Amino acid sequence: MTRRYTAAHNLGWYRYVEHATAGTDGEARGDLIPCAEVVFPLDPALQRAAEQGRTDLTSLPVERREGGGEVEEVYTIHASGLVTVRLTDLSTGYRQGHDLAPRLGSS
Repeated sequence: MTRRYTAAHNLGWYRYVEHATAGTDGEARGDLIPCAEVVFPLDPALQRAAEQGRTDLTSLPVERREGGGEVEEVYTIHASGLVTVRLTDLSTGYRQGHDLAPRLGSS
């Protein structure tokens, strides 16, 4: 699955979860199981700082901004059942990839 949109913030804070079960209607049901939390810099200056390891993005406030770049999220489900996400700022080429594996034992 691919999703594209114009960034409206300086940071994207993505929280991925898995539901314990699905109902007969296909809707998610039951407890939520955390899989991953990803902080993705959408501001080019923050991208450069992140590439150089100069900043802890989790300590920065998420702020609304105008003129953001186009972001692409690509989700892949592998034969093993593992889901991966690739986040890309199409305006700058900055990208990150993450495995979205349930963190067992989390609540």
